[in-house]
Amino acid sequence: MADCDWGKLKEKIRGIRENTRSRTTYQKSYCRFLAWVVQNKSELVSAPFAERLGDTSNCSLHQLRSRVKEKLCPQSSIIPLEFEALTAEDCVTWLVTLTRKDGSG
Repeated sequence: MADCDWGKLKEKIRGIRENTRSRTTYQKSYCRFLAWVVQNKSELVSAPFAERLGDTSNCSLHQLRSRVKEKLCPQSSIIPLEFEALTAEDCVTWLVTLTRKDGSG
């Protein structure tokens, strides 16, 4: 990322924060990713966030996404993931699991 224009990226992030629709889209995607991690790579979930979520073993995917969204409040100092343990392979694996509402990939 040596060629990256960090100033432009920071400006884009500021725009997302200020744009309600962009922020909502980002939050939805992030919650979907976190729900997937909880179900499939639970070792990546931080202990404090796992404690905040409680027992999710009987949650449907929709219920889990809702619970993640509810427990992931911006005012919290709890970090939801063990980011240093997260790998590119984890992210790519999640990406290939995504499907559209019609079931297509």
